[in-house]
Amino acid sequence: MAQIGRLDEYKPENESWSAYIERAELFMIANDVDDAKQVATLLSAVGASTYGLLRNLVQPAKPKDKTFEEVVNILKAHFEPKPLIIAERFRFQRCVQKPHETVSQYVAELKQCASKCDFGASLDESLRDRFVSGIRSEACQRRLLSEDTLTFARALEVAHSMETADRDTQQLRKTEDSATTVHKSPWGAPVLAPSPCSLADVMSEQLARQLDEDGNTFPDCPDTDLKLTSTSEADTSSDLILAQMLQMQFDREFDTQLRREEKKFNGDSKVSISFENYRMVHPYEDSDSSEDEVDWQDTRHDPYRADKPTITPKKGFTGKGKNITTKHDEEVCGRKNTARMDNFAPEVQVGDGIGMDLKLSNQVYNALKRHCHTEQRRSARLHEKKEHSTAEQAVDPKTRLLMYKMVNAGILETINGCISTGKESVVFHANGGSFEEKIVPEECVLKVFKTTLNEFKNRDKYIKDDYRFKDRFSKLNPRKIIRLWAEKEMHNLTRIKKAGIPCPEVVILKKHILVMSFIGQDHVPAPKLKDVILSSEDMKKAYYQVLNMMQRLYQDCNLVHADLSEYNMLWHDGQVWFIDVSQSIEPTHPHGLEFLFRDCRNVATFFQKAGVAEALDIFELFNTVSGLQINSDNEADFLAQIEALEKRNEDHVQKSGKKSFNTTCDGSPPQFNSDDD
Repeated sequence: MAQIGRLDEYKPENESWSAYIERAELFMIANDVDDAKQVATLLSAVGASTYGLLRNLVQPAKPKDKTFEEVVNILKAHFEPKPLIIAERFRFQRCVQKPHETVSQYVAELKQCASKCDFGASLDESLRDRFVSGIRSEACQRRLLSEDTLTFARALEVAHSMETADRDTQQLRKTEDSATTVHKSPWGAPVLAPSPCSLADVMSEQLARQLDEDGNTFPDCPDTDLKLTSTSEADTSSDLILAQMLQMQFDREFDTQLRREEKKFNGDSKVSISFENYRMVHPYEDSDSSEDEVDWQDTRHDPYRADKPTITPKKGFTGKGKNITTKHDEEVCGRKNTARMDNFAPEVQVGDGIGMDLKLSNQVYNALKRHCHTEQRRSARLHEKKEHSTAEQAVDPKTRLLMYKMVNAGILETINGCISTGKESVVFHANGGSFEEKIVPEECVLKVFKTTLNEFKNRDKYIKDDYRFKDRFSKLNPRKIIRLWAEKEMHNLTRIKKAGIPCPEVVILKKHILVMSFIGQDHVPAPKLKDVILSSEDMKKAYYQVLNMMQRLYQDCNLVHADLSEYNMLWHDGQVWFIDVSQSIEPTHPHGLEFLFRDCRNVATFFQKAGVAEALDIFELFNTVSGLQINSDNEADFLAQIEALEKRNEDHVQKSGKKSFNTTCDGSPPQFNSDDD
């Protein structure tokens, strides 16, 4: 029996596996292939590539041991994996009719997309809805939407009929258009037969003019080379001629205005600046002046205008023989140096050196160049200093922005003004607001540390040896010292306030701005101890308060003020308040005892001059505050013993890596161990 048909090798790029299996089943039915031979027939026909793939998929079994259904399902799972329903339905919903695509082609593509969407019983409704939404013809879409009970079959019928009607209508219109043509132009363009008109239309002058223009198929192009003048005899019937005349008039007006600006700019100056590069191409003509008059302000035709210096060729010289000129020629170098002055900064007025044929020597040019660069750098430094420094009662833009942010955040209500200035900071008064459920005092002060570094150059000794900031201190970045200075005062105030010593309360720290409570009332700050006038009893009371506060500061807070004087103590509500503790250090500082001795000298001197008889002298006050027993009535010997204690402690630090103190059981302050060698 002869074989019917042919089963080719399977190629995935040409057809799907399902279609290939359908053809294979039909081939086996047509040729009466037994069930036992179906696997062998299929494996023989699929080809070497597909058979090798099947062997890998069924390992360790062999393909011949599988049934026909198993082989089909294994290869189908590989070639046609189960699609994602959501993704396929998304593609189905985006399927629309493409340009030049017929309804039949669109329906075929739509059904192919729907075959993978698993619509089930709602397939007909889904196809109908997508078909109506994606069809390209608006007329057909309106017709389909007007149907009450529309099915997919009915939608196809209507769309096919309307598509056929549109195609037939277009064909009929093409036939009618070809029938209306009477004759053709010799150039190939069809000319329609003129439509009949009435006698009244023929007698109309407007219609006659229109027919005359329409009959002139090839009108003469206007001569663009004609002289464009503004005389009344000029032909303005052409749009091109009219546009050129208008442009000419506009250019003349522009040149006239530019000439006025040039004269106004130059004035009576002997050196004039020309605006010739900004003029239009048309020459300026003044109707009041004669044609022979020459305007020397127009430097385009100035016979005395100097040429720009010539460029020396690559070979380094010009001319021959005795007339040779090198690039080192005095006149050539002088003119080049004059031309190079145009590259100076805009604020440097170099004048018209080229016009005056000025020749500058290399020495003069280099001196001018250095001077210009020096002035430019100086101007930049002055501008930067003005923008980035905090003045006596003003702040730089960055500080002002931080203050605005505090007001916008509600931390402060208003910033009223400056109440105090010092070497290191400016103090502003402000009305408090609220901050993260924390009650801000009604009256606050903003201590703005000055961003100029002049006052901080010699202040690093207070912070570089403080263990709290030693790792963060950098001599190479002095601006960070200012922020550390503000942070140091915040920590010191917090420690002092916790010990119960009267001092301002810290609200918040923002970079170099410290917000604190206001010591005073109704915008009036509390007076300094040096300015207040007290009775003898109040002065005596103030002395004992200061003595007690110094002891508590040293013993409880483990701090030394390091700048204590009548200038940094306020008198408010019958008691003394400590302020300005940014430089305060701990007694373990290498110079802590020296700073404490200086504080004791300032306090003892002030109260002794104020007439307090009970005031201790400098040495007794130092021993009382520190708890040390240094016996000496000579200041030089006293300081020498203090420095010896500090040096002994510093040597111990280098050996053991820690400070050496003896702590007594009665709560006395830590003391240096004088027995260490």
